Amino acid sequence: MSRLALIYARVSSERQATEGHGLDAQEHRCRAYAESKGYEVEKVFRDSFSGGGDFMNRPAMSALLGHADKHAHRDYVVLFDDLKRLSRDTAFYMKLKDEFRVRGIKLESPNFVMDDSDEGSFVQQILVGAAELERKQNRRQVIQKQKARLERGYWSFCPPTGYKFEKHPEHGKILVPISPEAELIKMALEGYASDKLYDQVAVRNFLKINNFRNGRPVHMSLVRRLLTETLYAGHIEYTAWEIARRKGLHQEIVSI
Repeated sequence: MSRLALIYARVSSERQATEGHGLDAQEHRCRAYAESKGYEVEKVFRDSFSGGGDFMNRPAMSALLGHADKHAHRDYVVLFDDLKRLSRDTAFYMKLKDEFRVRGIKLESPNFVMDDSDEGSFVQQILVGAAELERKQNRRQVIQKQKARLERGYWSFCPPTGYKFEKHPEHGKILVPISPEAELIKMALEGYASDKLYDQVAVRNFLKINNFRNGRPVHMSLVRRLLTETLYAGHIEYTAWEIARRKGLHQEIVSI
């Protein structure tokens, strides 16, 4: 009887899932490898989720380990495309290897020979450590770019309610108001400022009566965000990165 194989594929973003190195390509390479080794692929587990390093935060990895526990009598080999798919964090990689080891599961890859000797384990730690460094460098570069955009007056994160991003020939991606949400936010904020809407509950009721966001629930947490978001006044600030309040380059909804 041929040995049973479980395939694990992972990408850390939805964009990567649709590109050539995405989930389908990983599965294809692992299936071809399984066929060359005479393995029978029993199930495929696919993650489009980084998990922040902790493999137990990934739904498919958690499901794979649970599947192995449910069928503990079966002799499994887990196939993966690259060490980066298992982890880009050295500490979590070693913990994950222990999870497989205690279950008697062998790890194999079409792109890497898994050697459990002391030297082989050392090489694996070096490769995963290099991937961890790359991950941290990429994150640092993204933050530096976002911070530079904020300092120049451009919002760098998800648009708040009432705005969307549009491409501009001069400014690149910039916030623009959405109708009718922006008009209702303007009326709500100016009504609150003038005491026509005398408290936050009155603001919420105004938005509900006017079918704000197509009638979706208006929670008090949303009202508080609307009343404290400086972007609506055409300004930008981000205290977590020490970005003091400054005039933004997007269109304001109300005056400062």
